[in-house]
Amino acid sequence: METKKSNLSKLVPMMFAFFAMGFVDMVGTATNYVKADFELSDTMA
Repeated sequence: METKKSNLSKLVPMMFAFFAMGFVDMVGTATNYVKADFELSDTMA
């Protein structure tokens, strides 16, 4: 029982980190598309 809880306590933060990195990558890609569509400068985007 203790090993399952230990494994889960290590797995949850790692999965959250991957989720956060994926979200940041998605926002960065969307920002580049919006910048191109609205012809914004780097500072405005």
